[in-house]
Amino acid sequence: MRASLSAEAARQLAEYLLEHLIPIRSQVLAEIRAHSDEIPTARSLSDEALLDHLPQLFVDLGKYLLSGADPQMRAIILDTARKHGETRASQGYQLTELIREIGIVHSLIVDYGLEPFLLARPDLADSADGFSKVIGTFFEDSVVGSIQRYVDKFNDEARQANEKLRAANQRLSELDAFRLQLVRTFHHELGNALNALNFSIEFVTQTPDASTQREMLGACRRSVREMAALLTQLDDYALLLGREAPVQSETIDVAQFARELEVSLLAMIRDAGMSLEMQVDPKLHVIQSDRARIKQIVNNLVTNAIKYRKPQPSEGRMVIQVRSLSAESWELSVEDFGIGIPQEHLESIFNEFQRFPPSEQIAGRGLGLAITKHLVEELKGVIKVTSEVDQGTRFVVTLPKQIGS
Repeated sequence: MRASLSAEAARQLAEYLLEHLIPIRSQVLAEIRAHSDEIPTARSLSDEALLDHLPQLFVDLGKYLLSGADPQMRAIILDTARKHGETRASQGYQLTELIREIGIVHSLIVDYGLEPFLLARPDLADSADGFSKVIGTFFEDSVVGSIQRYVDKFNDEARQANEKLRAANQRLSELDAFRLQLVRTFHHELGNALNALNFSIEFVTQTPDASTQREMLGACRRSVREMAALLTQLDDYALLLGREAPVQSETIDVAQFARELEVSLLAMIRDAGMSLEMQVDPKLHVIQSDRARIKQIVNNLVTNAIKYRKPQPSEGRMVIQVRSLSAESWELSVEDFGIGIPQEHLESIFNEFQRFPPSEQIAGRGLGLAITKHLVEELKGVIKVTSEVDQGTRFVVTLPKQIGS
């Protein structure tokens, strides 16, 4: 008999709440607007957007009361609340705002729903605690379901942060190892260059033969150039790793810049017994970028092409091309017809100290392309390479036409 009475009382309360949905709805709206300092996002929402979930909430609460908060009904409420939480999250609600709003609705349903109902039905006073507990459980479930979207987002952000932290730690470990290798490598190379220089100087001072002296002086100059190149490369890479040289954006006339590049490169290219063909897209007029970095990218790629040229002078040719790709991007390519790169080395050539045979006979320490890749990435671009052994290599750099200063 008590169970029957409780079920009937629950039905009557559910009907009472639905009958009084409109006035309670008005109270909820007024209360949320009155607490806009605690729920500031609500200011940007219309009345309809704030209250459109209430009819379903009242229906669900009625079913919840009738079920006695059984597990199946609670699962339904959790799912409905989760969808409401996703809606509020998409509207910009912070978690504290959502919880505060749910608390307001709970409080007003008790104040303007349950309490008037019990005053009108004093015969159901013994059920007051039971109704309060069921309504309280309903809103607890509503909070749990509604915040799930926020919990999932927090977990995703935490996972991403952990992944970034692991990647950063891995990079730091790799950087420490790289720095140790860098110090050892440059110590060795500079030592060799100094020993060769000392030997040449000693030989010059001890021989009276003018021809031999000229030969030794030439060796001295080569040793000095090699040391200077090593120090320049080390300085360049140190700046990149330390991010000490900010990008300097300026307006660049592409045609004029290409002519300047050609003039600056011709002596080096001709000295290597090679020829240069510069191709400039007439549709590419101006770009907004870092002139010095682009020039360094080209220099590095040209230097690499010279190192890996074929021994026959007639085959020593390279092509530099700049062209427009779209309204937002442009392309720079450096193509040679040298010895090429084996396919198994293409993926690693941009790594520090990565060189491929016959690198033993070629100067350099395998940092030039690593520096080039860093420079390209600083300009928000990408670099790709295609190559075929004995046919040549083509590096393609894609860059935005405009980067921030």
